[in-house]
Amino acid sequence: MYVMSNFIVVDKMEKFKTTTNRWIINFSNRTRVVPVVHSSYPLEAFCFQPILELLATDKLDDSILIDVIGEVIGKEDPMEMITSKGKETKRLTILIEDLQ
Repeated sequence: MYVMSNFIVVDKMEKFKTTTNRWIINFSNRTRVVPVVHSSYPLEAFCFQPILELLATDKLDDSILIDVIGEVIGKEDPMEMITSKGKETKRLTILIEDLQ
């Protein structure tokens, strides 16, 4: 659980969506993300999936988002990519450790 500040919420206007949600959060260099030490927020709204089960799955459904519990332990260097529409972009892979 985190408290975030200095971000904006915008219409994602994408052709292919991983959720039915219309909005995305954009971070900037001013964005701050601070962990909440003792959260009183109920976690029942989430449907956590064990990372080992996800790794054992032949094919994941990329039309839905998956809830996991883990700790970010590293990242890979950003990778240059070209989208199917020919737009240059970057992908950043984060490494997480299973905490379940």
